[in-house]
Amino acid sequence: PPRCLGSYEDGLLVRGVLPLCVLALLAAAFLLRAVARRRPLRSELLAALPLALWVIYLSVPSISAALFNAFPCASFGYDDATGETRRYLRADLSLYCGPSSEPTSEYETLVNLAIVLLVIWPLGAPLLFTAVQHQNRAAITERVPTDLSRAAAFLWRDYKPEYWWWEIFELLRKLTLTGFVLLIPEAHDMGRLMFATLVAILFLVLQLLCQPLARAVDNHL
Repeated sequence: PPRCLGSYEDGLLVRGVLPLCVLALLAAAFLLRAVARRRPLRSELLAALPLALWVIYLSVPSISAALFNAFPCASFGYDDATGETRRYLRADLSLYCGPSSEPTSEYETLVNLAIVLLVIWPLGAPLLFTAVQHQNRAAITERVPTDLSRAAAFLWRDYKPEYWWWEIFELLRKLTLTGFVLLIPEAHDMGRLMFATLVAILFLVLQLLCQPLARAVDNHL
């Protein structure tokens, strides 16, 4: 459970950094293997790439959920006589957020950490996948596999060649509906709901129009 890791900030730090440590260890292991076997460094890095991409892909949803939950605070009545309320982090009610105009240092530290990790995970991961797939575009559309396209096969093999980018599109949909929408203040909850509904409808219409999946039956699931 997250509370076993200490404060919400500690848990967030562990969640955000641990996969990066795994990736670093993975790279080091393949580099050592390249040296030991006297093999080209590029071939070993390509051999490590499928596992590295899977680690990133599987880490993004859970890390992103924790990151977006680092922002919303809920107000609770504190003094009925004066009508005073106090704001606490919705994901960890032991963390006092302070007034909107003067947040506590603990909450500010948490938000700053979340912003840094947001750049690395919900923003950085889709950009990384886009860069990899852009390099693979010709190999996929012309059906001439390369070492790099084989390493990233899970990002495109279920789709028609012209929709080599759809898995990244799908990842952005998930991140938008489960994460980015939470950045809209709770005071505008109706706007948040309308935005999420419009995004869901837009993606559904595009799915029906484009039919991107290689198996026709999958486009209607």
